[in-house]
Parts: sequence; structure tokens; C-alpha cells
Amino acid sequence: RGQHFESYVRTIEQYPDEHFDLVVIDGRARGCCVHAALPKIRRGGHLLFDDTRRRRYRAPLSALGGERIVFTGIGAYARHLGQVTIVRVSE
Repeated sequence: RGQHFESYVRTIEQYPDEHFDLVVIDGRARGCCVHAALPKIRRGGHLLFDDTRRRRYRAPLSALGGERIVFTGIGAYARHLGQVTIVRVSE
């Protein structure tokens, strides 16, 4: 709230579409980063979305199509279960 992450989210725009095999979404403004990253991932590539157990990430995650793998566990310094979802971008 009250923070602006536009330049952070738009950093990926400097790369051509379908440039990456894998994009990792972690940090601030994850929902916006998902939408910015999708065109930059090669068909058959992957998007790794961190902290997908958090309620605020349900909408951006549900908007993603494709095959998913979900990993649940405890990370470094964590006191609760975390979750990472890897989505394969449709070919």
C-alpha cells in the first residue's frame, strides 16, 4: 500500500517475447509480474510462482493455464508451510 512497483514489474519488457525458458516470480507485486512475464516465456517453458499458499495470489495463479506442479514445505527461517507452484506454459 502506497508503494509503487511499476519499474520493477516492467523490467522484463526489455527482453523479446518468448525469450526465457524459466521465469521466477518472487518479491513484491507478484500478481502484476505474472502478467508481464507470460509473453516472455517460451512455449513449453516454465513460470515458478513463490508463496502460492497466500490468499492474495489465488487470482493471478488461477488465471494461468497449463500443467502445474506444486511443492509444499518449510523454507529457511520459516515457521509455517510455504508453497511454490511451477506452471508449464502451453505449447
